[in-house]
Formats: sequence, C-alpha cells, structure tokens
Amino acid sequence: KRQGGGGGGGGGIDRCDVDGRTLLYHASLLGCVDCVKVLLAARANTTIPTHEGGRERLGQTALIAAARHGHLEVVRALVDAGASPNRVKRSGNASALFIAAQQGHTAVAQLLVTRGATVDLPSRSGATPLSIAAQFGRTAAAQVLLESKASANRPQLNGTVPLYRAAMAGHADVVALLLQHKALVNAAGMTMSNEETALRAASLRGHVEVARQLLEHGACITDRTMQVFTHFLLFVCFCFVFTLLRARAQCPSLPSDGPWWLCTHDDSLLDQLLPSLPSRSPPRSIPPSHRFLLAV
Repeated sequence: KRQGGGGGGGGGIDRCDVDGRTLLYHASLLGCVDCVKVLLAARANTTIPTHEGGRERLGQTALIAAARHGHLEVVRALVDAGASPNRVKRSGNASALFIAAQQGHTAVAQLLVTRGATVDLPSRSGATPLSIAAQFGRTAAAQVLLESKASANRPQLNGTVPLYRAAMAGHADVVALLLQHKALVNAAGMTMSNEETALRAASLRGHVEVARQLLEHGACITDRTMQVFTHFLLFVCFCFVFTLLRARAQCPSLPSDGPWWLCTHDDSLLDQLLPSLPSRSPPRSIPPSHRFLLAV
C-alpha cells in the first residue's frame, strides 16, 4: 500500500495509506484475525477512521469494517482490546451494531450487545439498529435486539417506526416478530408529506400477508387505506382479465350467473355494457381516476 500522511498522524504501525486506512483496518476488513491480534499486541490504534474523502466507507473504523463483513472473531479481538462498540461512522453516524444489524450478521450483533453496545443508538436519520434490521428483513438480528430491550416503537426523525419499515418492505416475519413485542399497530409516520400507517404502506405495495397480520392485530382501516385497497383490487382485476379483453374487442353481454370481474379503459365499451349488468349494482366508491368497471 502507498504510504502517506493521513489520519494516523505519523509513522509506525498506525501509518495510513492515501485513504486513511491503517494496517489494522485492512486486516479487520479482510477478516485476518491472526494479523489483527498481532497488530493489537503491538498497540495499534483502534480508533483511527478512514478519510472522509477517501474511497472507503467514509470515516469508519476497523471495528465497523469488521462488523460490516461479519468477521466475528475480529470484532471480538477489537472489543477485547478496547475498541468502543458505540463509536460511529462520520458519514451517517452509524455504529458497528447498526451496520451488523443492517447486514444481518446476527452473531456479531449479539456479541456487540453483550459488550456494551447501545441497542437504540440512532443514526443521523434517527434510525435505530432495530429499525434498519426491520427495513432489510433481518429477522434474527431483530430478535436479538428485541430480546436486548430495543424499543419496538422508537420513531425515526420522519416519524416512521420499525413496524412501518418492515411492512413497507413486505417482511412478514419481521412484522410478526414486532407485533409479538407490542409494536403499535396503528402508529403513523410522515412519508412524502403524507401520514401513513403500516397497513396503508403494506396495502399500497401489495403485501397481502403483512396486511392480513396487521388487520388481525387490530389495525384500523382509514379512508386513505380503504382507497389503497380499492386501487389494489382494481389493478388485480385489470390484470386478471386483460388477456380476455384483448381477445375480444367487444363483449355483447355478461353471463347471468357467477362472479365476474371486468376492467377496461374503454369508456364507450363501459357505456355499452352497463345496461347488460346483472341486477346487483357495481360498487359506487370506485375512484374517478380509474375508469374501471367492477361487476360481481
């Protein structure tokens, strides 16, 4: 490696390359536990971060690099040598526990918690390790954090809670886990200037299993959520009969028995079909932005 000034502030074992990476950082990044132990025995500095302008993750230490890649024994050696599990990256203020939870390295997360890592230490956006684990679907890591008394309802700066992040991403296992640990099923956050609940986020993205779990735990169906359900169902209907509508440019009539879903963007065809509908009228709450006909 090329040698230069850098964050080590001098020569010797803590000298840095052009990106502020020390020998200890490189050994930790690669998971070379024997090299790490030799360097630590020689009193290598565990707190030197990479340069903010470098190619590496901005401002991260050897411990954070090892946690990111799941090098359990390296993490153990660094913590044993005095590396703080609560030291954060300069970019994003993410701790080693936050990074381990994000990447799903459950054993590393468990070790950091037992060695004093703060389970609810937030990043710059206010996201906690549990929040990021929920967002990425890291069920085992989320289990470790919840068992370590992480808050299931701590919001980010935008108001979104872990349950919302898991529901939005469709992680049904994480949603079930959070609900078991008393997550507030109707907690709402601000997203794109609109207040959303976990149920609405799941419905909007078609996560049926997540929506079912939330409803079983008492999620409220608001007017906005009902509108999302309507949009989603109409979209499913449209996809279901799209092939039929392409094959038959016009439908002279509808069968008098059995349920039918008929969706089309052709207003003239809708006008033609309305008189031939069965006696049961279609729902009146179809949003005007969707020129779909729903007949049951």
